[in-house]
Amino acid sequence: MKRPVRIKAIIEALEFLSGDTEIYLNTKTGEVVTLPAKAEEETKPGEDREDFSELEDEILEKSREEVCSDEYILMPQRLEINELNLMENFCNGIKEEKLHDMMCEEIHHRDAYQRFKEKIYRFGLADKWYQYREQMLRQQAIEWCERQGIIYVDE
Repeated sequence: MKRPVRIKAIIEALEFLSGDTEIYLNTKTGEVVTLPAKAEEETKPGEDREDFSELEDEILEKSREEVCSDEYILMPQRLEINELNLMENFCNGIKEEKLHDMMCEEIHHRDAYQRFKEKIYRFGLADKWYQYREQMLRQQAIEWCERQGIIYVDE
């Protein structure tokens, strides 16, 4: 019998998702597993994989074998969770015109996320931003579960 996945577990995994990790869901247990994206990428330029301990290699290989089973499915990747769109939609929801314009301007710069983050703290919007972001991640997680036919609980 398959156990439902906790939406909160998916959200937590998505919050810390980076370009060098992959997140898998065990559809039988509801467990969320994070692994390095590619074993080859675990090495830095000029570093030999021989520098890894046998135990590290063994753990990584065992984990890779497990997630290749039919019980695991790959979860959405960072590119699918478009942070810039989330920031833009958040800014568009700001009713005060000056603040709206100032915040919207920040997301069109090269270092958009850093500038945006500085402004939300400066103008006291951090709590609202993180609530909004979690709400949107929750919505994306639920939609993903429904598309995959995965039973979930949203506590």
